[in-house]
Amino acid sequence: MGMRTAPALAAAILVACVACTYSIPGLDTDSGGDGGVGTFEASTEASSGGDDGTNPADTGGGPPGDSSTHMDAAPCTVACTCAKDSDCTTAKGAEGICAQAADVGTDLGETAFCSQPCCTSANCDPGTVCFAGGAGGNYCVDPKWLSRSSTLGASIGGTTCTANANCRSGLCSGGKCADTCCSFANSMAECASGTQCSFGAFPGKSPDIHFAAFCGPIGGAGTAGSDCSVSSQCAGGLCYTNTMGGPSFCVAPCSTSTECGGGFGCQLDTQEGDIYSACFNGAGQGAQGSACTNGFMQCLGGLCTSAGMCTNICYSDGVCNSGWRCQPMYDTGYPAGDPTVLACAP
Repeated sequence: MGMRTAPALAAAILVACVACTYSIPGLDTDSGGDGGVGTFEASTEASSGGDDGTNPADTGGGPPGDSSTHMDAAPCTVACTCAKDSDCTTAKGAEGICAQAADVGTDLGETAFCSQPCCTSANCDPGTVCFAGGAGGNYCVDPKWLSRSSTLGASIGGTTCTANANCRSGLCSGGKCADTCCSFANSMAECASGTQCSFGAFPGKSPDIHFAAFCGPIGGAGTAGSDCSVSSQCAGGLCYTNTMGGPSFCVAPCSTSTECGGGFGCQLDTQEGDIYSACFNGAGQGAQGSACTNGFMQCLGGLCTSAGMCTNICYSDGVCNSGWRCQPMYDTGYPAGDPTVLACAP
């Protein structure tokens, strides 16, 4: 496991989020204003619908960056080219994100395209799906870029399926819809009955295979914070290696510090080179918007903006202060190479 070099995560201790009753704010709630108008590239290619579900995903559609499958129109929503955030707007009229390689990772093969944060594919605009690229956030993208079905169903992650097109994510794997999620505590809302939000290798095709939180089978008996030696012992799907010499402990996905409770914050670390969020006990307790110079030492969310204000990771605008947006932010202290992370910022 890649450990955060700041002393903050080296002393991290996980809180038991399983008993938390917090309900995540609506992830489709945008707090921004009207978006700008740019160049819209809407896919003109429809799926043939011949997917029998025996393969993890469709291979149809042009490769990433293939402009032959697009046409110009307006306004620009998701998956179209852009130069800046104001070129992008969501289906609800809020300003989107002009995603760069530092935001979504280089293996996607796409840069400078309009997107928006997401927890699951249901949070994305029609025709797009939620991608956990391991680079510090989940982003809505064109399903063809991930070799998923271009025809999207309505079934959420964990639902029984026979074809990729049955699923909102465009991906049926092992007879179940495979989709991202962001909160173990909120599994009942994000995942189908009999499954839960836990960590693992996402069951897609390259570049869709990253360590991420997704709707999968019920894990081991180990609740968040329980001692463990292997990840299969943990309900959250990950046994966190304690580099301070103490016992390793179970980790579960989180989306907000509120669901962690007890002064613990939803913070970042890496596993197999991919960034994920879980409840850790950092030194700081500063709320979003509090003054700071060191995110870990002063902020509950473990992050400090360039403007000197505490902030937190996010999967939607709905968890941000009024007037703030969930957008890519450079965290200069972590991880190596300074990719961005999705965080609330003015």
